[in-house]
Amino acid sequence: MEEFVAEWVAQIRPLRRKFGFEVLGPWVHDEEDLFIWILGHDGDFSAAVQVQLAGAPARTAAHQVSQANAWSAQAS
Repeated sequence: MEEFVAEWVAQIRPLRRKFGFEVLGPWVHDEEDLFIWILGHDGDFSAAVQVQLAGAPARTAAHQVSQANAWSAQAS
């Protein structure tokens, strides 16, 4: 997990910020070996994700570090 977190801090978080995302919180759950983080975006979140995926090969490489599950939610 330490290796993943170091990779996330060095590559994924800065890349997300570059594309206008705000990292609202990262957490590690050691007992379950989970890394959990919450992103925010002031605009169209889905469109921003697609722009990032289309224009950022570095994100694709960094994403290979670990299998990920993602959920999308909006504040009510």
